[in-house]
Order: sequence, then structure tokens, then C-alpha cells
Amino acid sequence: MARSGGGRSKKQIPCGNDRKKGNGKSEKQVLRDAQDDKSEGDDKSEDSVRRILWRMDAERARAFLLSLPHVMETQQWGDNLVFWVGDKRIGGKMFALIDLSGGLSKGVAMYSAGPERYAELVECDGMIPAPYMARIFWVAAERWDALRNSEWEEGLRAAHEIVFNKLPKKTRDALALPAKAQEKLIADRKKVLAEKACVIDTSKAKAAPTKKKRQPAK
Repeated sequence: MARSGGGRSKKQIPCGNDRKKGNGKSEKQVLRDAQDDKSEGDDKSEDSVRRILWRMDAERARAFLLSLPHVMETQQWGDNLVFWVGDKRIGGKMFALIDLSGGLSKGVAMYSAGPERYAELVECDGMIPAPYMARIFWVAAERWDALRNSEWEEGLRAAHEIVFNKLPKKTRDALALPAKAQEKLIADRKKVLAEKACVIDTSKAKAAPTKKKRQPAK
């Protein structure tokens, strides 16, 4: 997917580690101040240091995504962890992807941002239009520190909400069922899909032309 404005450099919108706090300090400055406060006996600064040092990565992002309601996880298209709102066999839709090899997303992860947030995010250093998915307003992060931890959580939670709100009523009704009822519904749907696949394979086999055996020359 081509980026817009060929040759145009990105605006330096502060994101991730470059974003400054309300007091004009960068995260590195805040971290140094918090460490100094800690040495002076300020109990609150210890939590501040922990939160600043706590960076998002694939393992933490996966744990956060799986904590959201109705989330299912699959591995596909190579080393990619795909996260769905609802099981795809009952109409669930994907809302985020963690790229463990950096191939598909050209980075570490991508997710649904929505049209308004998309325009802002792609101007941030380290954030790009998601390959193959930019047309539906997905963004990709080239590295984990392109966003702060709180920005990651906010973005992934919003992606989940965007996709959930677009699910068909039938799928949302299925997700409202008790866990056991959902499991039965998914199992029944899995069986139906397997039967359809079997019928298709059989039809293809019957339609395939058979090669005539060549008669040996007399």
C-alpha cells in the first residue's frame, strides 16, 4: 500500500517516549525526578518509576488483549497472533495483530484505529498505515516504544470497541450467551463448516478430468 504525499516527511507529533508530560518534561526527565524523589523517601515515586519503566512488548500486549471481553486468539499467516472479538466461526471479527516476525505488519503490531484516530496516529514517528489494512483505518507500529504503555492500552481497547460495535446483531447475541452455550454454538458451527469443506473437496475430485492411460505401441 502506497503512503500518501510521496516524499513528504511526517510532522513531528510527539508520541510514545517523545511525548512530553503536562509540565513540559519528557519521560526520561520524569524518570530521573521520580528516582530522586524516591531517594528522599517519597513512597508515591516508586510506583511512578515502575510505571515509566514498564514498557509494552509482545507478551504484555497479548496478556492485555486476552483480558478484554469475548477475545479469541489464533495464529495464522506465519508468526502472527490474531485477536478477534468473538470466535470467527460465529461471525467474530479481528481487531488486532501481533507480528512476531516483523513480516506482515512491517513492524511489531497493528490494530483498528478508526478514521479519526488513524489520521493522527500515522503522523507519529514509528507509526505507519497498516499494510493491506489501511483502507479500513488500521495502523501498524514499527516498534513497541512508538507509543507509551497507556497509549497502547487505550488504542487496543478502542480497537476492540470499534470492531464489537460493527458486529452483526446475530453475532453480538451469540456473545451474550453463557459460556457453555457459546461453546456448543461454536462446536456446531465447526461441524457444519467441516461438512461443507468435505462436500467441496468431493465435488472437486469428481470434476477433475481423468487422464487416459496411453496404450502401448504395437
